[in-house]
Amino acid sequence: TLKRVKAGTPYWERCDLGICPDDVTVSEGKVQVVVHGMGAIDSPATTAVLRSPAGEVVCTAGIPAIAAPNDLYPKTATIEFKVEGCVKGYTVEIDPDNKLCEINKQNNVVTIC
Repeated sequence: TLKRVKAGTPYWERCDLGICPDDVTVSEGKVQVVVHGMGAIDSPATTAVLRSPAGEVVCTAGIPAIAAPNDLYPKTATIEFKVEGCVKGYTVEIDPDNKLCEINKQNNVVTIC
């Protein structure tokens, strides 16, 4: 039996940012990530972090506000982390402080292979 404790924000009033493995490009000295705005409303500016395999934050990058795709065309922003050495096994995480009320948080973390 479930009992609703309080009403949440309806999905049509939520933003949603997302990344997938295909959105991450690694080249010498940098990791570039294409962040997609997929929500029902514009996504406010937030942050992303690059974590080591041990879970330590190595770099932080700002994500600008991204418009909602109300016209059915993709809305994205590209962020970049400056890195040294191999980043295999590192993870990129959007909104690590969990400040955004999103439709889906399952698409906020990607592991670099």
